Amino acid sequence: MFHFLHTHLPDPIAFTIGPIAIHWYGMLIVVAIFIGLLLTAKIGSRYGISKDQVYDLGFWAIIFAIVGARVYFMFLELPYFLANPLDAIKVWQGGLAIHGAIIGGLLAVYFYLFRDPRNKFDNHSLSDDGEGRGEVAENDTGHKRSRKFSIRNLTLTLSHRERVSMGNRVSIWLWLDAVAPALALGQAIGRWGNYFNQELFGRPTNLPWGIPIAEFNRPVQFFNEQFFHPTFLYESVLNLIIFVVLIILHIRRIRARHSRAGGNPEIPDQTRDDRQAGSIFLIYLILYSLVRIFTETLRLDETITIVGIRLPQIVSGLIILASVYLLVKKSKLTSQNN
Repeated sequence: MFHFLHTHLPDPIAFTIGPIAIHWYGMLIVVAIFIGLLLTAKIGSRYGISKDQVYDLGFWAIIFAIVGARVYFMFLELPYFLANPLDAIKVWQGGLAIHGAIIGGLLAVYFYLFRDPRNKFDNHSLSDDGEGRGEVAENDTGHKRSRKFSIRNLTLTLSHRERVSMGNRVSIWLWLDAVAPALALGQAIGRWGNYFNQELFGRPTNLPWGIPIAEFNRPVQFFNEQFFHPTFLYESVLNLIIFVVLIILHIRRIRARHSRAGGNPEIPDQTRDDRQAGSIFLIYLILYSLVRIFTETLRLDETITIVGIRLPQIVSGLIILASVYLLVKKSKLTSQNN
């Protein structure tokens, strides 16, 4: 494989249909989305999320994620797009930023789960009364719900009793846990689009797995260099490792909940799961952010810098801090309620 990468100069176009050119980048994104939806539906079924819910939310999440990824990338390359505004629609040529995709996807989740009354998620779950019990009130159907939404809902979600009383609604954090492995696997697949587009590569290298870059794609200061770090490959492999880690965490959680239910998956003890909900997604954010900080140290593409630090590294660092804070908060709440 290394020999192939070291000697092969890829073509960004996979095939053509008449005058229409199908780019590897776009095709890989479609494959990643398709596999991601199937994987999320499979994992979600273990947490009471139906396939219809996954596909309904997936439709909007894909749109929001692509728009968010493109807008974020355009912000990073603002001078270029101000001079070439029509290039904003040329997504098939590359230019999707994962941080923007995450922001867009989270917005889709918010509007779908919090704002759409047709879905089974209630944004009024437990509020904090200082003792972990939550403040509740009767709604027009006689079911109990909380009077207000609080940050505690993000770390201690619905108890099993309240799930039943409200129609087996599913926590937003369980949704994010279910989608986390698909995000990691999708990135592992999608990064190969950067290879075919010959973009987002790293510094020059003499390593045997260095990839050749066509002269017109090389930065001017490295015009005489031939081989460069395949940062796409580093990120792809590391994302595959993250994917495996997340799947293992899901398997352990599912086995634990079945064990607590005496081996009967129909009556699992949800309470502990609810307190742990979101931890897998937060671990994904931490691990990927560490990967991104590493690959950014090698990349040559221009981006915004603050005191010499690339913006994606700063964003990744902030994501790590926020995720660690929420994980610690969750751990404390779980300990208090055991």
